[in-house]
Amino acid sequence: MKKLLWVFVGSLVLSTQAAGLNCSKAQSKVERLICDERKNPDLYSLDSRLNAYYSEVIQQANSQSPIADQKKWLTAVRNLCGDAQCLRKAYQSRVSELQTSATLCKADEVVIYSCTLPGRKVMSLCASQDATPYAGYMQYRMGRSQKDLERQFPEQ
Repeated sequence: MKKLLWVFVGSLVLSTQAAGLNCSKAQSKVERLICDERKNPDLYSLDSRLNAYYSEVIQQANSQSPIADQKKWLTAVRNLCGDAQCLRKAYQSRVSELQTSATLCKADEVVIYSCTLPGRKVMSLCASQDATPYAGYMQYRMGRSQKDLERQFPEQ
């Protein structure tokens, strides 16, 4: 049963990935590095993951602050990178930030799946870092924030 759940969740995650950088319009050195799949196959994937989490954060936001934060990150962090290693670190850090803010999962949990529902509610499937078929936990949560959960299963 657990294996079936993991397969289902995995297919949901793959089917809801947001599009990343439009490589046909790449102009800067950083954008070209991201789009060079032969040299840096993981950077385009990281850009797509970041876009997916950013879209979730924007849907949940009641203000313009996520947009300003993203623009600040682009100019003050990403666009200052001169090589693929710097970009990888910048993207991994930003994905981690957005992942935590776009879900009902806690910072020390693994986000299995998260999406925004009508009415700015969020549905998240969270797991412990040590989750295996024999250890750890997985928990479904729904609500507007971690403090304002409507549903949580299992409770503990």
